[in-house]
Amino acid sequence: MTFSERVAADPFGFFAAFFVWIPVAVWVVSVVGWMVSGDLEALGGIVAIGVAIGLGVLTAAPPDPRLSPLFFGVTVLTVVMYPFVRTAAHKHAHAKIDIEQIDRHAETLRRKPNDLGAMFRLAELLYKRGLPAQAIALGEKALTGMPANLFRPEHTALSAWKAQATSPGLFRPVACLRCHEPNPPGNLNCASCGYPYVVELAKGRLLGPNTAKQLVAVWIAIVIALVGLPSAAKVAEKSPAMAVVLMAVQVTAGCAILLRSFLRGGHRETA
Repeated sequence: MTFSERVAADPFGFFAAFFVWIPVAVWVVSVVGWMVSGDLEALGGIVAIGVAIGLGVLTAAPPDPRLSPLFFGVTVLTVVMYPFVRTAAHKHAHAKIDIEQIDRHAETLRRKPNDLGAMFRLAELLYKRGLPAQAIALGEKALTGMPANLFRPEHTALSAWKAQATSPGLFRPVACLRCHEPNPPGNLNCASCGYPYVVELAKGRLLGPNTAKQLVAVWIAIVIALVGLPSAAKVAEKSPAMAVVLMAVQVTAGCAILLRSFLRGGHRETA
């Protein structure tokens, strides 16, 4: 059979085999970048790369031609998911940058408690991360030594924070993360145990679960369910034992990646 005859016999399979490598290549390069930046763990990244390459191979040469549309559909899903994963990865990377700034300003204040510039920069980060009461209290303290005619942008920002923070609930005492003692806004450190609870609370709100890692884990599970397991089932026609082994490995790997991503996602990651 000539090349043109093979294309005419299965045009969908031919074009799927050709175009599948474009999203696979983009996905693999992106996963490597996320691994380098720390947004994906090495284990999850390696599995994601292997799954993507396997998806390309199986789409190009499916064990059963009837499965080719299904495999290509999973490839389309990969294309659809990519911008969401990329956005989540960028958000996570920016959060880690903010954490570095929070740590830097907090360390400056531990060494120089009267550093008004570091105090207001930290207040800006606290407001950005959803702690308006603490930001306003710290900003007011900083601006008492910063004349309005010389620091107009800072005074304008503080006025805007106050105008938007209208709910009385925002100014309720916040429990220390270590001893659970309630602390009024304005205390960076717990009045009872001295723990820097405000900084740690802001850092926890910044990172939280790694959404990019969770999305990649879900994608891996989908590919295993829709591509890996059907392919292993076809192997059963020639070698049932091998099919069982392949299915067991895939299910174990998929469950491990999901558990690793979502169970750890409930705890704040360290930068």
